[in-house]
Amino acid sequence: MGLNKIFHTVIIISIIIFNFVNNVVMNEYCFSISNKYAKYGIADGLNKIFDGYIPVIICIGTDASIGDAIGPLVGSRLVRSTNNLFVYGTLDAPMTANEILSVKNFVKEVHSLSKTLVIDAAVGREEDVGVIKVVDGGILPGLGADKDLPMIGDGSIMGIVAKKSKNNDAFVNLTRLSFVYKMAEIIADGILEYVNASLQKPVYEQVNGAFTDI
Repeated sequence: MGLNKIFHTVIIISIIIFNFVNNVVMNEYCFSISNKYAKYGIADGLNKIFDGYIPVIICIGTDASIGDAIGPLVGSRLVRSTNNLFVYGTLDAPMTANEILSVKNFVKEVHSLSKTLVIDAAVGREEDVGVIKVVDGGILPGLGADKDLPMIGDGSIMGIVAKKSKNNDAFVNLTRLSFVYKMAEIIADGILEYVNASLQKPVYEQVNGAFTDI
């Protein structure tokens, strides 16, 4: 009888772990920058995460490092392309990982009812370089540089720009600008595709610095 209970418990735990792992995988959407339909995949991933809600955009990074410039490149393109977004982090006003705590508090105060989408560069496995990940959840900025910073974002988009190594800064700085620029363009186009599709839905009203349908 005791063994049966143990076996039953093991089965239940296994099912829980299986479901958890599958949920995590299902909530991450990956697209190669060589995929000509990547922007539509990004838009679809954002729709699954935000369900038509238009979030505040926080673009992390700096153009002082080529590989870390994805965030501000995306932010600048979004600002130039639409007036329907609140965007923090551009080439003219970059938002670095060191400012995350103040940014998080600022957004919480100014956009208290808003969800947030965070854009950042990342390092990863060699085979993942060039992959854009849309994730249902926040990120830990500066993790690739071994920084201990708070999680931020309800959803996130990460562009993997270099292979993770003991000296991530060196690899990130060796990343080609054309590669980073292409990735930023695809991410921005995907966000714009999602925003434009969302604005075609029932009329939006601006509430506390965010656009929500009514």
